[in-house]
Amino acid sequence: MGRTNGALAQDMLRPVTRRTGFSATPETGFLHFSFSIHAMTTIALCFLVYIAFNLFVFLVYWWDKDAAKNGGWRIRESTLLWLAFLGGSVGAISAQHLLRHKTRKEPFRSILLSIVILQAGLVASLAIMPDWPMRLMSFAQNSAP
Repeated sequence: MGRTNGALAQDMLRPVTRRTGFSATPETGFLHFSFSIHAMTTIALCFLVYIAFNLFVFLVYWWDKDAAKNGGWRIRESTLLWLAFLGGSVGAISAQHLLRHKTRKEPFRSILLSIVILQAGLVASLAIMPDWPMRLMSFAQNSAP
């Protein structure tokens, strides 16, 4: 025997649970995000620190460019590369292109490009498989004597 029209209408009124990162809560019917406020605040804070650090790296490159023009005290290339490696590669590449700084120094250019490729690979791997750092940590802890 088939379902009655009343049962079909109740099915249509029931909230639908989706697998897109949020679900309808049965108490209120409003959407409830699976991220907590703490996690979202942490992500926003990390993003702001990332932007601030890249701005700092851009300003360091600008300072070095100004010192190169005026014959002042210069910043070592290894320091500039370390700043890019530690997360300031966007600021370094932006400064290199906008300020036309360190564009012809070949060892510097290729090392900076390698750093950018490495960081892009890490970001892509985190986007594809976000739990790989935790798996790597648990694997390292389990294989330790």
